[in-house]
Amino acid sequence: MSIARTLGVALLAGLTVLPRYGAAQTPPVYKTLHSFTGQSGDGAVPMTGPVIGTNQELYGTTSKGGAGGAGTVYELKPPASPGGAWTETVIYNFPSTSACCIYPNSLTLGADGAIYGTTTPQGNLDGVNQYDPGLGWGTVFELKPPAAAGDAWTETVIHSFTRPGDGVAPYGALVMGTDGALYGTTIHGGTGPCLRLQGGDAGCGVVYELTRQADGSWTESVLYSFTGQNGDGAYPTGVAIGQSGALYGGTLGGGDTGFGTVFELQPPAAAGGAWTETVLHSFTDSFTDGGNADSTPVIGGNGALYGTTYTIAGNGAGSVFRLTPPAAPGGTWTEDAIFRSGGFSGGLTPNGLTREASGALFGTTLLGGIDCPTNGCGVVFELEPVKGGTWPETILHDFTGQNGDGATPYPFSILAIGANGAIFGTTTAGGSAGMGVVFEIDR
Repeated sequence: MSIARTLGVALLAGLTVLPRYGAAQTPPVYKTLHSFTGQSGDGAVPMTGPVIGTNQELYGTTSKGGAGGAGTVYELKPPASPGGAWTETVIYNFPSTSACCIYPNSLTLGADGAIYGTTTPQGNLDGVNQYDPGLGWGTVFELKPPAAAGDAWTETVIHSFTRPGDGVAPYGALVMGTDGALYGTTIHGGTGPCLRLQGGDAGCGVVYELTRQADGSWTESVLYSFTGQNGDGAYPTGVAIGQSGALYGGTLGGGDTGFGTVFELQPPAAAGGAWTETVLHSFTDSFTDGGNADSTPVIGGNGALYGTTYTIAGNGAGSVFRLTPPAAPGGTWTEDAIFRSGGFSGGLTPNGLTREASGALFGTTLLGGIDCPTNGCGVVFELEPVKGGTWPETILHDFTGQNGDGATPYPFSILAIGANGAIFGTTTAGGSAGMGVVFEIDR
């Protein structure tokens, strides 16, 4: 990326964009590590970003392809020597269904090397009567690594969502607590009076916990059911764990004006008590405030929350927000939009964020950019922290969808940062077969 490219974004988007990479510095280098083909058992259309293992290998899911056509879990191993090719292996094929598609979501790595994830049944998450109850309401699964080299990974469904009262359609990545418990959200289900699906009320979504028992089985507890009423949120999009054990998340809907919320869920003071939910912010979908929190917030070193919204001032441009905790317990959290997608060239509709130790935020956009026709193929961006006002944006890569490049990162395509500062991610399209890629950006 050149200074001219960075300043071009500033002029076209109407934003203050400061170049991170000057003429005397090495610009970031983009590489396609793997192009999915959907053929010969390979996966296709990765809708989630990769996670990084202990040996810097990448693990992720594809929503299609594989032996059964219902998606895969893949492993991508780095080359033995610099400059070599990464090696992809499908370590699990989701079983095919008559309606094809289980939709595996983002993965979480356990301390013992196991991989945890969720699957969502086919259907329109925001629609009505789109689910087929015969496909179930979603699952949580565990993948255990092989006991010996060459053996297969072992998959176990550790929870199947059932309704009523239970969740429907898990959304976002699981997060693991210090005690090994898993926490997650479903976009529907619970007891809230939201949209209707086949078989009854859909519910407004839940936050749930899975705890491992002495015999190795897992027990699920619904910690909170959203209501979408009286300022409460609806349709949660994932949770993050704070230092105190509190859970923080966003919702696509509900709140004071129907444009979603950011919430806090505090654990009970004594075992067996109820978790306590507090709405920290209700979005208004104005130019000074975004709307529809479409990703799990990340937590900063000072306890601030950073996240993205899908809309701002009635369009799909989106924003990046910061929520600063109060100076004293019981005070009000303060929200400000630290970045607004103000122009096509700077990317439209930001996906979830990744934060590095310096405080910089990295993400992708679903659309926008200047090197792809029509709606754009999306970008990889960096936001550099400043003390006040809008954070300056730097475009690290414009997706083109041409010549092996990726295109259109999905909202679940959260970036991962490796030990050497390299950035890893996925796109749903582009690559040699048009089925998406895994990419690396070296800085």
